[in-house]
Amino acid sequence: MWRAQLDAVGASNKAIAYDRRGFGETRAEKEDFSAVADLLAVIDSVGNGAPEPIHPLDIEGLMARLKDAEQAGDLDRVNAIKAHLWLDGPLQPEGRVTGEARRLFPDMNGIALRSTPVGSNLDVAPAFHRLGEISAPSLVIWGDFDFPHIQERCRHVAMTMPNGSGHMLTGMAHLPSLERPTEITGLLAAFIDGCSDRRA
Repeated sequence: MWRAQLDAVGASNKAIAYDRRGFGETRAEKEDFSAVADLLAVIDSVGNGAPEPIHPLDIEGLMARLKDAEQAGDLDRVNAIKAHLWLDGPLQPEGRVTGEARRLFPDMNGIALRSTPVGSNLDVAPAFHRLGEISAPSLVIWGDFDFPHIQERCRHVAMTMPNGSGHMLTGMAHLPSLERPTEITGLLAAFIDGCSDRRA
């Protein structure tokens, strides 16, 4: 889902996209693992320890349907509900996003849904309260159609990191790089150029 950004930004920068275990082209084995250790080549840590989300009733209904589909083992229905939640946005009409992004989502997410079970994530130490220690320039991008608690977390992360900046995207949910790749590539390129200017 980050291919457009990798190709564009990678033309003049070292660009790395991280595949979680069992996603993309990364295989997952049935063993305990550390997602943070997997990610150390990209960032120093992730923000475990964020408050649990409290969903509006409309989203709670979708989450209940997702849980029912998961318990029934109906992976196609799980995939469709996740497309509604993450691609369309949980409070937007199902099918809002069409075209290539709609075609890619079930293929990409289906890889994760159908992968073999993995071990436990060993990253249990909260880190959300340590965001103020991240001094690297950081850009946080979120869509105004995403889950309300994710939008709030993004604002918090952008404001808490000393060199963080935030950018809310209008009319997008959780997967903006898939939905509007050209716009996201432009934002990333401008951010990277700005970082280069500060170092010069």
